Amino acid sequence: MDKYGLPHLEIQVLHFKSLIMKTKNFVQLIGYLGNDPEVHITTTGRILGRLRLATDIFLKKEDGTSSKKTTWHDVNAWNKLAETLSGQFIKGSHVMVEGGNPIPHIL
Repeated sequence: MDKYGLPHLEIQVLHFKSLIMKTKNFVQLIGYLGNDPEVHITTTGRILGRLRLATDIFLKKEDGTSSKKTTWHDVNAWNKLAETLSGQFIKGSHVMVEGGNPIPHIL
């Protein structure tokens, strides 16, 4: 046992994991599709799906009026996930996109 009350082997495993996972890359977007998804086959035979996703933020001004600011996001999906895009979604669909390491999801 060490000073944390864990066997020595477990400390080594925890330390090893901390070397691998120093940062995390994850994003979640909820918005509307700006156009129909595009699905292409690359020259290497992989399937690529492309989405254009709009997210909005509403800002309140000092005079009491509000305004909307839209941010556009370009999203790429690959292989099986890309295959499902053309049949499932159309322009204006309300979608949630989650992505990061290792596998993105589109719900």
